[in-house]
Amino acid sequence: MLLSFSVANFKSFREEQVLDLTASALQPAFSWLENAIVPVGKGDNALRVKALYGANASGKSNLIKALYAMLSISLLSAKTPGMLPSNVHPYAFAAGNSAEPSSFELVFVADSKRYRYGFSATQQAIVKEWLYDETVRKAKVFERVGQSASIGRKYFDNPESVDILERGDNELFREDASFLSALALFNVGKVVKDVTSFLSGITIFGDVEKISVEQNAYKLLAHEGVRDKVLELLRFAGIEFKELFVVDKKTLEGQGIPPVHLKELQSTKGRLSLVVSHKWGDAENEISGWLVEKSESQGTQKLLVMAPYIVQTILQGRILIIDEFEAKLHTRLSREIVSMFNSSTGNPNNAQFIFSTHDTNLLDHRLLRRDQIDFVEKGKDRASIIYSLADIKGIRKDSDFELDYLGGSYGAVPDVTDFNIAILED
Repeated sequence: MLLSFSVANFKSFREEQVLDLTASALQPAFSWLENAIVPVGKGDNALRVKALYGANASGKSNLIKALYAMLSISLLSAKTPGMLPSNVHPYAFAAGNSAEPSSFELVFVADSKRYRYGFSATQQAIVKEWLYDETVRKAKVFERVGQSASIGRKYFDNPESVDILERGDNELFREDASFLSALALFNVGKVVKDVTSFLSGITIFGDVEKISVEQNAYKLLAHEGVRDKVLELLRFAGIEFKELFVVDKKTLEGQGIPPVHLKELQSTKGRLSLVVSHKWGDAENEISGWLVEKSESQGTQKLLVMAPYIVQTILQGRILIIDEFEAKLHTRLSREIVSMFNSSTGNPNNAQFIFSTHDTNLLDHRLLRRDQIDFVEKGKDRASIIYSLADIKGIRKDSDFELDYLGGSYGAVPDVTDFNIAILED
């Protein structure tokens, strides 16, 4: 489980900021919210859910982009040269920051062991990189400074393979590639496999209309187990489909599909399309079907893309991160999804859900603990800071979080004045 993510000198983040998913000692308003934490390791309790609030342009999306950038570099850079310029974006509103490295770090528990992994990088090279086993005490798995790397040899089954990488005269361990991604290409030990598996289990997306997000959702729906669970989830949401069909447009030719339907399928954006069917009468043949993109509402389309990710995350105990979670979803539906992740019954494999939102209906002491609510706010220097509701003194566990937030008690709200004169005033 993820315990924390830290970032510095990235987009709107100047000084190091921490997204903390460890539970505080504060008691929740209701006993059922005690299920919102999961004991991990010695003395650590991880939160199942974390909600991010803040004004538009406060930096919420930048925090999620920072984690996406870190995962991309750490997992893919050995096989994909040139990833640093497109993923490393230093803070722009201070002299000299563009030349300083951006820093990223994750603390997490994987296979009952606590790890700390991170790196600092410019747009040209990774400056430092580290992986520590903190299960008992801080033990080095590897450290890297420039192109010099050293390892804790007890963690590696095939240190001779690591020796080849450490020499630096190869195409995998380059100055613009993470040492972790290079190690992952070899069978060098369980630690590397566990760490990369954990990082690969984090799914991040914002725009569900992005073609890659949609197409991957449809790939997940092609698996019967996921499809059945999605249908069940939709029924609980009040959306009744008899069946979902994933259609591969490249296999349609010669299948006897009427030209009018074939033309409609070919007009969709991706290779895969989704067809839904409804049973509308008593007879078995009283069934109608149509393309989701052509006939379902924007909210239903978003849910059909999100649902496979939610099901996969819950079933496999993964981590799901969604930017602007509430967009096009009814607030009651958003609330039920959050409640499911927060529950030991609905979430038995201890999956985690992190989301940014403007839906203040979720700011409810019956739904979220104080330490599950974070705010992102920009200061006068345009730099973003992160703080938790649990950090604010004097907040009762049964306070009206929504009313107080909208009233400005917690900060992180838009600083707006009178729109009536905004355009006409000279």
